[in-house]
Amino acid sequence: MFSPDGRALAWGVERDRPGAGLRPAVPGTGRTMVSVDGGTEPVWSRSGTELFYRSGRRFYAVPIGTKGVLTTGQPALLFEGSFDLGSVTPGIPGYDVAADGRFIVVSSAALECRRASTW
Repeated sequence: MFSPDGRALAWGVERDRPGAGLRPAVPGTGRTMVSVDGGTEPVWSRSGTELFYRSGRRFYAVPIGTKGVLTTGQPALLFEGSFDLGSVTPGIPGYDVAADGRFIVVSSAALECRRASTW
């Protein structure tokens, strides 16, 4: 997935190994792993200043800077829960993040829609 400003590209699986990663959108430049203990389904914040990903039941946020040199912060656990892993379409995350910060997550039990701070 491209960042909102088009300067970075995030991925969730590389060579059959889970792990959220990031690289500048310019071909031939370096790559950076942003996840801990694997990670899949990267989703950008609308502002492009955070990259979200999941690792099993846990959802994380990583601060990202795409102006000039690509920079990353440390992953922070946002919440965890019993949600479906992935979506019915390969390569499409089983969740999204609204402009106001709410996470909408696929769940076979019910559609959960809450702010990360309310988990």
